[in-house]
Amino acid sequence: MSGLTVSGERARVVADPTVGSVVLEVASEVVGVRARYDVSYPQLGGLWPGDPVNVALRQPILAEIARFGDEVGGLEEELPASGRTGESSRLTGGAVVHHLDNRVVSVVYDFESVVAGAARPVEFVGSALVDLVTGRTLSIGDLFLPESPWIETVTILAERDLASQFGEGVLWGSEGSDTSQVRGPGLMSEPEAFAVFGISANALILRFERHQVGPGALGTPGVQIPWSWLGGLVDPNGPAGFFAS
Repeated sequence: MSGLTVSGERARVVADPTVGSVVLEVASEVVGVRARYDVSYPQLGGLWPGDPVNVALRQPILAEIARFGDEVGGLEEELPASGRTGESSRLTGGAVVHHLDNRVVSVVYDFESVVAGAARPVEFVGSALVDLVTGRTLSIGDLFLPESPWIETVTILAERDLASQFGEGVLWGSEGSDTSQVRGPGLMSEPEAFAVFGISANALILRFERHQVGPGALGTPGVQIPWSWLGGLVDPNGPAGFFAS
């Protein structure tokens, strides 16, 4: 339960304007000739589906459905019906709500897409940290003090964690890596590198797209950085201020 009280216009039940627990919704539909998506996503009970918060929580799902539809549509246009195999395409996915209080909700999404004829499934990740009052989707920079060296610190800690998971020299751009390139793939020290993230009471959660930090065999790796390691960097008045205090 979030414990957030909203205006009568936002409350689904005017007599009870308190935002309730997370409700899991499912979207399932056939796309084109032989394609289908089955994905689940969270919504907040007590708010209308059109409330900015619930719209923001659906956005990562809708973006992946649109991408999947475009990919399948393009494939069907390129390959006439007589040349298609009996294989079908499928998009599946779900979400984990890492945190919900009276200020924000934090969700991380995992998707898997299998396009007919592909050698293997492709994984994607997404996230949403949504301000429950305004409905605005927050960025990772909103967690930290503006002038603090949070980007450099988070990059170093994430690299150490990834190296401990997969071994030294596996990450692209790391010393000793066979795939090392000058300014090539790897974990760059910039906000865009941490576009997929979440927060929990214990840690900053980071997720990376397949091929973002290393070979595809790594999948969509994740890192959790305890708030205690980020002392002095987190904005005390921000969404994670209470955790780092």
